[in-house]
Amino acid sequence: MRISDDLRKCVVFLGYEDDTEPGNIKCIGTGFLLRYKEFFHLVTVKHVAITLGEFPFIVRANLVRGGAENIPGDQIEWFYHSDENVDLAIIPFRLLKAKYDALYMPEKIIKSVGEYNIGIGDVCYTIGLFRLLYGSQKNLPVVHTGNIAMVPEDEKIPVEDWDNIDSRVKKSRYIEGYLIGSQSLGGLSGAPVFARPTTDENLPCLKSTEDDISGERFSISDVFLIGIWQGSWTAPPDEVMAREIEIGRQTRVPLGMGVVVPVAKLLELLESPQVQKKRDEFYAEREANVHAAELDVVRPHADNPQHKEDFNSLLTAAAKKKPPADKT
Repeated sequence: MRISDDLRKCVVFLGYEDDTEPGNIKCIGTGFLLRYKEFFHLVTVKHVAITLGEFPFIVRANLVRGGAENIPGDQIEWFYHSDENVDLAIIPFRLLKAKYDALYMPEKIIKSVGEYNIGIGDVCYTIGLFRLLYGSQKNLPVVHTGNIAMVPEDEKIPVEDWDNIDSRVKKSRYIEGYLIGSQSLGGLSGAPVFARPTTDENLPCLKSTEDDISGERFSISDVFLIGIWQGSWTAPPDEVMAREIEIGRQTRVPLGMGVVVPVAKLLELLESPQVQKKRDEFYAEREANVHAAELDVVRPHADNPQHKEDFNSLLTAAAKKKPPADKT
């Protein structure tokens, strides 16, 4: 089933500079744009952020005029979930609407599994990087379709330990998540995962407000963000497959199943004290700018002679103006 084309505009690619690659970037993961409580975020997974932390990394975003731009992201402070087994990372990140062909996902599109009867068997859409074709001129986000195969339960899912990726001895850590039946390759980590309920319920249309028009762009979509793609579940190939395609038994191949971090974990991170503090700083700065603008209307700047002259002229004209005649 079709989804809104605008959903692809929420996605950006993450990587590092490489002159041998298309667009001079080696793309290694996916991120997406989210506006939450009037604050602008870039969301991805922790293991991608850790990998990028080793380089002056790049965010690749499409431009309104065509093409894409590599935005440097060196010295960025990533925010992680307090639970070390939650594979999520976010940073404050805003793209100018006039310059970039990008949209911020509105928070009203976030829904947890269980709401509106989203659950086992429902159709899912994961939008992100396809490393075999990510675009030489601009980002080409690819939509992968699948189904919810398992919802989060008491038993956690084993994944590769992102703190020991380079170690010869592979370790696992166990995370809360659910499984999505969907084929994918490396590079999709950090991608948003949407689900469409397969019931006959009338879903509420996403409305826009005067201050937030993002809902208007997504109003034709009846899908909801339910999680973030953590990675493909892989395993060594069996003996027959290894012999047929001539690969070693140490190689791991995708099994057509992906692990997804529940969106509830993202909400916990967004509401964490460290992220809330950053939002409060943003609100305070915005309020200060508004207050300064209001003062600017009635108070001349000492370092702006023209402004001061105009202001004094108005005062002089007002002083010379005769008062209205007394009619009593």
